[in-house]
Amino acid sequence: MIMAVYGTLRKGEHNEYYLGNARYIKTIRLKGFCLYSYCGIPVASESKLNDEITVELYEIDSRTFKQVKRLEHGYNQKIIEVEDYSAMIWLMKPYNGFFNKIESGDWKDR
Repeated sequence: MIMAVYGTLRKGEHNEYYLGNARYIKTIRLKGFCLYSYCGIPVASESKLNDEITVELYEIDSRTFKQVKRLEHGYNQKIIEVEDYSAMIWLMKPYNGFFNKIESGDWKDR
């Protein structure tokens, strides 16, 4: 399974250890998504504007998926087409006034 990560699961972030044995594929800009911060927690949602977010693509096994799924409770899974891959991404619908948009679309630039 391929997973697209955009926040604390990325390299250098505090939850990267959840992806311990995952195989890194590449970092890309993903169109049609917007990135927010909610009390320091990254949240991505689909966007009808020209928004883009930075994601890292990983190949993960079922054990890693189960670990990440526990971390991402409250988020919805969605399968998206990314270049030559079908990838799973975790999304949440932002609530106006509670989420701060990260204009760059890159969690590391917040």
